[in-house]
Amino acid sequence: MAKKRRPMQESHQADQSKLDLLADALVRSDEMEETKDYLARGRRFAWMTDSAVEEAWAVAFRRWVNNEDLTAQAEMDDLDAELRLRKISRPTGLVKPELAKLRAAVIAHADDTQTREAIERKVAEFLNDLQKPKN
Repeated sequence: MAKKRRPMQESHQADQSKLDLLADALVRSDEMEETKDYLARGRRFAWMTDSAVEEAWAVAFRRWVNNEDLTAQAEMDDLDAELRLRKISRPTGLVKPELAKLRAAVIAHADDTQTREAIERKVAEFLNDLQKPKN
């Protein structure tokens, strides 16, 4: 006989599912905005081969993780958009050490009040945008 779920456990799972859906929607919304902006700027990486885009993304990601320059974020976003347009996944296998470094940094700042407040502002903006009428 299967165990029955407790109402409180079901409520927690439902809340977690809603949070997961909200987080996914926020990421997708940001990705669509990045892609729209990239297309509006002329799709500067369209001429590159798939492998060249993947390698350029990895280089930009490394620069971004290591805070090497201020243009890394914008370049990585554009390369990310180009990969999405080509329906190619991010080449995370090329940046495993940097991903480990990034994960460690996220964990280290998980309890940071400023980080949490910045995330809460981003979510609030997203929810506010969802409420705005669409043309």
